[in-house]
Amino acid sequence: MRVRVRVRVRVRVRVRVRVRGRAAPPARSAARAENMWLPDDISDAAMLGEITRVRKWLDKGGHLNALTGPEALHSMVGFNLLSLAACGAQNELVAWLLQRGADIDFIVPEHDVSASALALAAGCGHVDTVRLLLQHSAALDIGNPTALMSAAALGHEACTRLMLDAGANATLTVTRLSREGQTTLQMAESRGHLAIAQLLGEHVAARAGPAEQLSAAVGSPLEVLLTRPQGKQASPPAPATSASAAPVALPPV
Repeated sequence: MRVRVRVRVRVRVRVRVRVRGRAAPPARSAARAENMWLPDDISDAAMLGEITRVRKWLDKGGHLNALTGPEALHSMVGFNLLSLAACGAQNELVAWLLQRGADIDFIVPEHDVSASALALAAGCGHVDTVRLLLQHSAALDIGNPTALMSAAALGHEACTRLMLDAGANATLTVTRLSREGQTTLQMAESRGHLAIAQLLGEHVAARAGPAEQLSAAVGSPLEVLLTRPQGKQASPPAPATSASAAPVALPPV
């Protein structure tokens, strides 16, 4: 008796072929890389100035301009390493990041105030950090509020002086937040920083032309009319008498 047994065996073979000289896969786009989220522990390391931890994360493939995500601590959404280091006055880390190629004029895109690292440092009153960023040619009048606005509105006179000495524009107005349309001087006045307001007023007046100085001294024409005493108006001067009038030469007929 013969028994026939049929056995079917399926074999899957995976073959990997490596081709020498083949081009490497394309890297992620810069836009996608710049939108990578910055881990919370690395954000903390940047705020605390822990260069070693930040360096290790970058060496493992972290992006220099990665941003804090929507669940970031303290609502600091959209900050990069340089912004965090500037907020924490971590000057050694700030200098190291700039040396590594960090964008000094990066604007926090998701934050309510759209600020640069310089504006963040000035708003925190970090004089040495502001000086360091200025030495690296940070832009003065970017973001809204600008660095000068941030320093003046939050009452940091030393940072305000640094910005003015560097040439910051003191006549710009806020285009965001609840103080839209206010100048730097008005922001300082409204928050009770009178010494800073006086400093800004003197700075603006010293650089104003004759017309602006006159307007600042006496006010606008409308303001002058509105503030003029409303009593009895003086009568017009009486016309000159014939005795005192000068002789008039008539043309020949």
